[in-house]
Order: sequence, then structure tokens, then C-alpha cells
Amino acid sequence: AGPDPSRSVALADAESAVGMALGRLGDLPEALAHHERAVDIGERLLAADPRHVNYRRSLMLGYSHIGDVKGFAG
Repeated sequence: AGPDPSRSVALADAESAVGMALGRLGDLPEALAHHERAVDIGERLLAADPRHVNYRRSLMLGYSHIGDVKGFAG
């Protein structure tokens, strides 16, 4: 058996939460970095299990967060 993906899911969720908090505080470069890390993790999860709907949804949200941060950055 391979590694437990729930740890990666939890890490991606944490990166996203930190990114959202930093974005609200106005630290857009750091927010972007955290959202990008969450997306990187999500890409790996989805590559390992391409039919997993929750991984697809999380990845979509991650890209949306990146777009939001880049939009606010100007």
C-alpha cells in the first residue's frame, strides 16, 4: 500500500487556509505562495487518483484562490 493521501489532503487544506488568512491580511505574495503549494499538492493527489471528485474540486478551488490573489495584486 502507498502513503495515506489523507495527510496530503490535510496539508493542502492547511496551505489553502493560511493563504486565505494572509490574503485577508493583505500579504498577497505570501498568500499566493501558500495557494500555489496547495495546488501543487492537489495536482499530485489528482495524478495518483484522476477520478477522485473531491481532489478535482479542491484543485479547482485552489486555482480560483490563485486567481483571486493575482486579481487583487493588480
